[in-house]
This record gives sequence, C-alpha cells and structure tokens, in this order.
Amino acid sequence: MWQDPALARASQVALGKILSVLPVAARVAAESMAVYAPLIGLEPAVKARLRLRYSDAQGQASERSVRPLGCFD
Repeated sequence: MWQDPALARASQVALGKILSVLPVAARVAAESMAVYAPLIGLEPAVKARLRLRYSDAQGQASERSVRPLGCFD
C-alpha cells in the first residue's frame, strides 16, 4: 500500500516502461519480485540518491539521480 497516490502512479508507469523493454526471461524474473516502499524507517533511503548513467538503443547518453525505495526478492 502506497501512502502517496502520485508516487504510486508514477511508480507503476515507470515499472511498466522498464518491463516493456526487458527480454522475456528478465521480465518474468522482475515481475516475480516484490517492490515496495516501507511505511516506517524510510528516511535514510529517501535521503540517499543513486546517480545512473546509461545510453538508449540509439546511443543517446542520459543521466538520472534516483532515490531507491526498495526492491526485495
């Protein structure tokens, strides 16, 4: 259950985009994982940020700063 409806919707949209480009085996594995943001103890995770650098299929470079909320197997 998400406490923030806007974050819940944005997360679903992002996850859908990620899953749509994965190979079948990776998609199946990803769909079997539980992804959630815990209701308590979130503050240290929210303050920490990861910087991601990647290239798309056309070689266009991109960079993002993200706050990992949780990904648990």
